Amino acid sequence: LADAGYHCLAADQRGYSPGARPTEVDAYRYEELAADVLAFGRELGGRFHLVGHDWGAIVGWLTLATDPSPVASFTAMSIPHYAAWARSVYDDPDMAFYRDRLLGTWMTEGAGEASISPEFLKTIWAAKPADRTEEEIARLTEPGAMTAALNWYRASRGHKRALEDFEIPAISVPTLLIRGRKEAGQRVMADAASLMAGEYRVAELDGGHFTAF
Repeated sequence: LADAGYHCLAADQRGYSPGARPTEVDAYRYEELAADVLAFGRELGGRFHLVGHDWGAIVGWLTLATDPSPVASFTAMSIPHYAAWARSVYDDPDMAFYRDRLLGTWMTEGAGEASISPEFLKTIWAAKPADRTEEEIARLTEPGAMTAALNWYRASRGHKRALEDFEIPAISVPTLLIRGRKEAGQRVMADAASLMAGEYRVAELDGGHFTAF
């Protein structure tokens, strides 16, 4: 993207660097995450293109729900319209493993931290270059880092806030969704498309959740 002439920034989101790692769960609420993106945008000045994967994509949807005006376009990787996706976590049988095994554990203090070992990360990041994997494992094993990462889930009440007390409206900002064909919960795609009010394109790739690698 930089070679194509874009000024690109890849920011550490809150919790992922020692200088921006609050300890309280409420510091990772939707409102704070969206405010971070908008603050970066104000520093840059003007409008910007927003790209995010997984929780980065979720934060993109939250940003569009909060103030879409500075966002020229949005590229979401893996997560379609968040209101539809959050609903699918609880309604779609294909999401049972994520909902019951992963999310259920991550929401529990202590058990969540113990469940994400370096070996687990190496398994789910098998397609990532080894040096990047080691770098990220080192970061996540810093004191308090794993708790900060899991506080994103805990502050969202297991994504239930997106269903119960944070409205994510139909989105009119031009949006590209990049999603793997083997991603769990394909039923969400039709529901998500119905919530897109502007230009919307889906690019499906061979692979699963970690299409960014």
